[in-house]
This record gives sequence, C-alpha cells and structure tokens, in this order.
Amino acid sequence: SRLGAICSWLGQCCDMARLQQAGPAQLRSEGSGRHLQRAGERICSPASIARPLSTCSSAGSLRSAYDLGPPPPPSGRTGLLYSSKAPTLVPNTGPAENVPAIRSTHQHRQAKEVHGQRRILWSDSLVHVTDEPWPAHAVPLLVFTDEDRPCPGFREEVKFTLRDETYVNFALRMKCGSGDRYMGGSVGLVVCPDRSEVLPGTEGQLATVTNIVVQPDNSVMLSVVGDLTIRVIRSWLPRGLQGLQLAVVEVLRATRREEAIPRVCSLEPGLMKFASLLQGSSRLLDLLSGRGPFTVFAPDNEALEALEGDLDAENVEGLLSCHIIEGMVPCQAMYSGRALSALDGTVLHMKFGHWPRGDPSVNDIPVEEWDIRCANGVVHRISGLLMSAPAPRRGSLPQRRDGGR
Repeated sequence: SRLGAICSWLGQCCDMARLQQAGPAQLRSEGSGRHLQRAGERICSPASIARPLSTCSSAGSLRSAYDLGPPPPPSGRTGLLYSSKAPTLVPNTGPAENVPAIRSTHQHRQAKEVHGQRRILWSDSLVHVTDEPWPAHAVPLLVFTDEDRPCPGFREEVKFTLRDETYVNFALRMKCGSGDRYMGGSVGLVVCPDRSEVLPGTEGQLATVTNIVVQPDNSVMLSVVGDLTIRVIRSWLPRGLQGLQLAVVEVLRATRREEAIPRVCSLEPGLMKFASLLQGSSRLLDLLSGRGPFTVFAPDNEALEALEGDLDAENVEGLLSCHIIEGMVPCQAMYSGRALSALDGTVLHMKFGHWPRGDPSVNDIPVEEWDIRCANGVVHRISGLLMSAPAPRRGSLPQRRDGGR
C-alpha cells in the first residue's frame, strides 16, 4: 500500500508538471471537456502547485475532488464512435409536421351538367342501406391551409388547380387508374392551417374527382363533385406517396330528407302535384308511408297539368301503380336494358343514350332527376306519364296424368 501511494504521488506530480507547461489556452484548443479544463486550471494555479501531495489521503481527496463521471461506452458495444458533441436523436412520437398542403386555390363552379350525365357519388352506393350504419371509407386527403378551401354543394361540380408536386404526382396516378373511379376517385377535403398531420375527429367533405386535365405549366386541374360531410377516424402517411395522407373516414348521413315518400314528394317543388294525387288513393298512400323500400318514378308538375281535370278517385290508383316498384333501385344499380316490374305488372325498360349514364329514360320517358332520398325508398323524377300495360301472366303448368312418374 505504501508503494502504491508513492507511485500515485509520482504520477500526479508528472501530470501537474505537464499541465503547467501546456497552459490553459492549449488545453481549450485540444478539445477537452470543460470539466478537464477547469481541473487543469485549478491544478496549474499557484495555490495547487504550492500544496504538496505526499500522503495517500491527499491523493484520494484530489481524485474525489475532480470527478469526471463514468467513462464513455466503448465503440465496440454501441457501434458508434463516441463524441461529446454528437447530437442525440430522439424519435418523434407526436403528429407529423410540415406535411404537403395546398396553400391557395381558386375554384370555378359549373352551373350545368355535361350531356345530362348523372354525377355518381360514393354515397349513392349506400342509398339502399337504411337501418344499418354506413361502413367506414379510406380516402386520400387533400389538405388545405386556408379556410376558403373548395366547398362544393351536394352534387355540385367545381374546378380548381393543383400546383404542389406531391399532389400533382398523385393526381397523375389517379388519372392512370389508381382511384376507385374512372379518371378519378373519392378524396377528402380538409383544412389544416399549421400543416400538421390530420388528427382524428377532424371534419371535412367527401368529394368525387370526375376529371383530371394536365396543363402546359405542369399543373393539373381537378373537376370534383361535392358529397357528404366526413369525420376522420384515423390518418397515416404511407411510404411512397411523398408525405400525402390517407385516412379512414366516417361519412355523416344527410338528414334533410329522412322522411317517407309522400312527405318528401310534398316538399319537392317539382313533385307537389304527384303528392296531391297520392292523397286520392288511400291504399297507395298507406303503402308508400310504410316500411318499404320502394322505388317511385314520379311525374313532374308539367306532366300532370294536362290530366289533372280528367282524374278521379277510381283511376288514380291504376294510373300511379305503374310508377311504383318494390325494392330499392338507385341510379348506380341502373344500366341500359334493365327491366323492372311495377306494382300492376307493367314492365319498365331502362335506357341510356350516352355512356356511362347519359340521357336516361324509362319507357322512352326522360328521367330529369335521380335519387331523391327518402326514409323508405328513393324517388326518380320523370318528365312524362308512364302508360299502364300489365304483362300477361304465365298460366299454371298442366298436371301430368301419370302422377309425375
């Protein structure tokens, strides 16, 4: 122990002599830690040099006075060369920041439909679901930083231009067929002023992209049709989309027409006379006020003006029975050549003049408006009266005399 104390004292004397010759300035330039710099300055001070270190207790007190902490981990264990100046990377567990967003847009509203084609929306595929909740839907999100984002009304078409590279590339992918619709698909329109990740509970609007036009300045113009309101359930940033967000959304149903067919027809400006005719037939009125579901091809007011004086209580039921179908048949379930059977047995043939659903007609009577939603069915407004022509029913098959042997 005495020999160890002597060796320790000699080593400390050599260290102090070297520190005194080097000086504090050279120690700072060598990049040593601050604790080593302060230790060198104290050792090189006249007070510390004048104090002798001759005993084991003095050597132990000097070692405890300048505690340098635990040694750094070896590079063989961490795989990294240790450096006190290296930054420490901490994983981010919060919402993503600085996501791609659309800063400013200028929308152009379209007043009329092109070629009279029906604008099919995502909510049209669930018009037959009445009692059960609608399923969640996964859509890409178009994030806007301004509150004046495109706000199309229900079934209203607007156009706006995208210039951000991320959204332009995604629009080109939709144009090439990656969406859930030909030349487009369903998207969500949300607002996020701070360009952060969209949080659950954020509300926006569901829209359907119907056309994508690439412009000479490498921007794209989108034609979108407004749908119902959505609420974000969960969002994420998938790999390969350059920060574009996808989200599982809940579509909020519209409640403005959740009533029975007679009540809805009485509230529609173009179907008021059809609703008044229903009041003349108690059987049809009770039938259309029931659970359903039913599909009604309702003539508009202009089609009933000429026959209003010739109708009485006896032939109202016979006239309107050929306009009512049992079951829910929305526009999306229609195709050219489909045959439907009315209550009185009249066969109704659907026809479309332009692909996919342009210039629709039923028994050569033009269809003016599709999918007027009701609580117990759907109403399609037509511009004429359907003629009752019940199809002949097949007779019963004759029984075999041999008893079927």
